[in-house]
Amino acid sequence: MGNCAGKNEKSLPDDLPSLPRTPVIAANAPCFIALFDYEARTDDDLSFKKDEVLEILNDMQGDWWFARHKATGKTGYIPSNYVAKEKSIESQP
Repeated sequence: MGNCAGKNEKSLPDDLPSLPRTPVIAANAPCFIALFDYEARTDDDLSFKKDEVLEILNDMQGDWWFARHKATGKTGYIPSNYVAKEKSIESQP
């Protein structure tokens, strides 16, 4: 089949498996402190308690960040307004 430049191209087979949609993960994940408790509302969310440490793996989703719980190793999405950067004024009691 020709493309818009009139050249012939091979098309990909229809039975190729789709790639999983995974978040892009930061190499040096910054640590954040939970300001409040959060109970997961979906299977993709991550539950945590106030003062627990979370590593932010991807903050590209706006108000919801992909994080790893430092103590449990579990991952999931968290509301960004429930955490503050470790050692910041906002994270101090």
